[in-house]
Amino acid sequence: MFAERDPDVEARRLTRFLSVAKYPVVLVSNEVGLGLVPETRLGRNFRDAQGRLNLNRRCRRFPNVVFIAAGLPRYWLKRSS
Repeated sequence: MFAERDPDVEARRLTRFLSVAKYPVVLVSNEVGLGLVPETRLGRNFRDAQGRLNLNRRCRRFPNVVFIAAGLPRYWLKRSS
């Protein structure tokens, strides 16, 4: 975002790469939407973009998603079509 790139465009690029990767890829992401509302516009924009990336791009497309809070894993299974 500091480089003035569109986060949604970059998220699509990442998703395309993950869909053709020929080896296992592990992504680790923060979940910023469960905390306080950021004071700055940039902070709120980052929180919203991160949330879209986490939920829309990764969780819905890829089968192995683990959400960890307080060291406790929650496994999200891919829904059957």
